[in-house]
Amino acid sequence: MYRLTKDRPNSFVATWYATNAENPLLGSGLGHGNTANGFCGVHQIRYYRPDGELSEVPFDLTIKAVGEVRELLWTHQGKLRFKGVGIEIGDQLIVSYWPVSGAES
Repeated sequence: MYRLTKDRPNSFVATWYATNAENPLLGSGLGHGNTANGFCGVHQIRYYRPDGELSEVPFDLTIKAVGEVRELLWTHQGKLRFKGVGIEIGDQLIVSYWPVSGAES
């Protein structure tokens, strides 16, 4: 889930849940990019584990409107790592994502 923040212009916060570990993880994230018109656009985002440690590499996150749905692509150093879809509801974007076949873990 992403939520626009009024505390930091052009930023949004993330709450993520992953079940691909021995113990499911609930973490956070912080994205930066032009949010003047909502979530669509290209952003830089970092995700953090519950203990505050960086969970993954920083990603470039592209969010595109396709009708009422949002398509999401996470890339790192030009390589596509994850794809997703979401629904924007007010100041939140609810997302489901999956790894791209052949992407590094």
